[in-house]
Amino acid sequence: MRDILALLEGRKVAVAGTVEKFSTMRGYAGRHDRLMCVQNLGTAEGEPLTDHLWVRVGRRLKALDLRKGDRVAFTATVERYSRAAGGEDFGLVRPYQCRVLERAALPEPPEPLPVVVITPAETLPYSQARELLLARIGVLQAETGTAPSLPRLSRRMAMPARLLLTTLHQLARDGQILFTPNGTVMTASQEGIYA
Repeated sequence: MRDILALLEGRKVAVAGTVEKFSTMRGYAGRHDRLMCVQNLGTAEGEPLTDHLWVRVGRRLKALDLRKGDRVAFTATVERYSRAAGGEDFGLVRPYQCRVLERAALPEPPEPLPVVVITPAETLPYSQARELLLARIGVLQAETGTAPSLPRLSRRMAMPARLLLTTLHQLARDGQILFTPNGTVMTASQEGIYA
């Protein structure tokens, strides 16, 4: 039992302490109440009250956007309550005049990871990409009986988008593939089939 709080039962007390952690508990009608553990709780004059105390986080405390390590002050009523494990203790209820005395320092952000850029030349040579792309266009055309669309071809290719588009552009410049107005891609040998 908290002896000093027992002497203050039913009175309003201005207190200050450090937020240690947050938790939840099942409250009235099955709702989950948010709680915060306040350590080194003392009066506004600096007299220690208790080493720690759990307080419900109502709208006033929630508005402060508290985090672990913040030093907080508020006024609350000392009330007796029944512990879940049995017995009685004293706690603080209905906090008001809530304010942050000192914000906890934010942790330093982690060092950024180095960026590794893989260029298309490092992943697949143009000649291999060209052969693979022409073969895939033929396979997709054989599967559906129509020329594949550019999005469908892109989804079925296992190569970076930049390499795919560069290779398609080169093949079109060389006259080996054609782009149709409806967004399909066909090899030049298939042109007569769809003309």
